Amino acid sequence: MIGFDEDFERQCGEYLDYLYGLAEHLYSDCADLDALVQDTIMVLIAKKYKGEQVEYPKGFLATVLKNKYNGWLRDKYKDKLVEYSDAMNNFAG
Repeated sequence: MIGFDEDFERQCGEYLDYLYGLAEHLYSDCADLDALVQDTIMVLIAKKYKGEQVEYPKGFLATVLKNKYNGWLRDKYKDKLVEYSDAMNNFAG
């Protein structure tokens, strides 16, 4: 990575391993797992680029990953219509 020291690059590698393990365990139903993990690590890199400190990086990344997953679910189910009329007709008859 340009502009970052080797220690941060090594840590990012460890965080990626952590995130992939966490994502596969918690969110295995997500088709865009790679994109979620990559977007999550980019948030940490952006914070580092801005000079901001993250006191507990693994906790921070786990929270960002959860929020990214929830956003993925919102997008997945946005504008979906569920119609119950067929099911109700079966109960009435």
